[in-house]
Amino acid sequence: MNSTDKSPAINVNITDSAGSQLISLILVWGLFGLLVAQVYIFFTAFPADKAPYKFMVYLLFILEVIQTALTTHDAYRAFVLDFGDPVSLETVRTAWFSVPVATGMIGFIAQIFYAHRIWKISGSNILSGVIIMFAITQLGSALAEGVKAYQAQYFFVLRAKVLPVTVVWLLSTVICDVLIAVVMTFFLLKFKRELHHTSFPISKLVSLSVETGVATAAVATATGILFVVRRSSLSFNIPAYTLGKLYSNSLLRMLNSRILIGNNAGEPLPSNAPEITTLPLSFDHGPTPRSFVMHFGDVEVLEGVGLMWLTTPMLSGLVGWIAELFYAWRIHKISRNPRATVAVGILSFIQLGAGIAEGMRAHSANTLPHLRWRHTFAAIPLSTVLWILAIIVCDVVIALVMTYYLVKLRKEFHYDSSHFIRKLLTLSVETGSATGSPPASHTVLFFGRPQSESFHIPSFTISKMYSNPLLRVLNSRCWTGSSEEVISLSSLAHVTSTSRLETRSLADQPSSSRAHPGKREDGTVVDP
Repeated sequence: MNSTDKSPAINVNITDSAGSQLISLILVWGLFGLLVAQVYIFFTAFPADKAPYKFMVYLLFILEVIQTALTTHDAYRAFVLDFGDPVSLETVRTAWFSVPVATGMIGFIAQIFYAHRIWKISGSNILSGVIIMFAITQLGSALAEGVKAYQAQYFFVLRAKVLPVTVVWLLSTVICDVLIAVVMTFFLLKFKRELHHTSFPISKLVSLSVETGVATAAVATATGILFVVRRSSLSFNIPAYTLGKLYSNSLLRMLNSRILIGNNAGEPLPSNAPEITTLPLSFDHGPTPRSFVMHFGDVEVLEGVGLMWLTTPMLSGLVGWIAELFYAWRIHKISRNPRATVAVGILSFIQLGAGIAEGMRAHSANTLPHLRWRHTFAAIPLSTVLWILAIIVCDVVIALVMTYYLVKLRKEFHYDSSHFIRKLLTLSVETGSATGSPPASHTVLFFGRPQSESFHIPSFTISKMYSNPLLRVLNSRCWTGSSEEVISLSSLAHVTSTSRLETRSLADQPSSSRAHPGKREDGTVVDP
């Protein structure tokens, strides 16, 4: 503990303070992950957007990266370096920047963007000027709040009295966001009545405007209420830390709302897609709150297995099994080779069984030290080796077999089809590498650092590395912009469908840009 000697003696509600910081960290990272996906979609779907829009998105993303990094730094300091020191939970550290300053800057950028949109659709300098005035007010008060927090050094000093600058910051934020939502809704509904054929896109924009204003205003209001009502608590930090992320995600969602999604083949996503993405999230409700909140400072609790026996090997094995069977089915559809399909299926069942066995071993061990390798050949846990080895072998086999048959398929078709299959080849190699890397890292750390728990870091990511590449493969059916690259081949229907992700309606496209038959190298046409 680095700060105990210098910290003042105060009475800290550890459960409340630690719980607030932990929940804030989880929400910050969750919303940051959503923002990364939105930024990727924006630059993929709209590469020809104007430079000011791109600069705005870059600036927002940089600020969000800084805010997320600083939030993580503070949490690491409180829960690791100063673990057990209650005063550490009340230390401001870099929160003076990551909460009021960064949030104020992000909110200012978003509010100026909306003011510009309002000016474009209404032509009113007064309305846009009023919004800009409130945006500047909230930015200035946010910067002043950051200075006050920096000078205070401790949260309990900030909570001693309600500062006028805090009231001005939150109140101007709420008024500005509500005003934006009301004005945008009014003028969009006005256009909807005038232009009947565009009623659907405008209805969508109205919903987005209302949702954006209500969400950000509600979070700012919740921050103010918790700050005033629960003066002895850090619970106000939970909405305060997420306010900036809500601004960024809402703005990117507004920009990305220009995308229209159409399914040319009429095929919905597989029914197991939601389960694949939500199942591994359950590890967030494992031993973390119990270790860092309820038993803050108790080092022995950190050595407990808790629910890791279920969340890491068992659920990761189950998620991996679902993904591997999906790839086995794809291999069967493109190769019609039962041996390759059966081999992948057997390996997937082996890794699932070994994952369950590893979970049972962890449950019976009860403490983490009993799970470590003891430097002897006889002490090597068979379930661990079998589970990791089965994952690596299965993923490598899937990547090799998919690559082999896709290369073979690529040679049979015309250039346009070949270009499309090349993308699937890249996805197959990347998927195998992504899913195989965490188990390999787990093995190296498990045997290379037997006295450390660092091998848990890659093991916790195994399920995520299955879910995300699988969804990326499914979403590879989406296309942006003009559809000149889109193909519709009946012989490729088992590889992918021809769903499109377009920035304009399919009905508006010229016939030359629509899906067309594929051609083999000998010139014969494959009818879609």
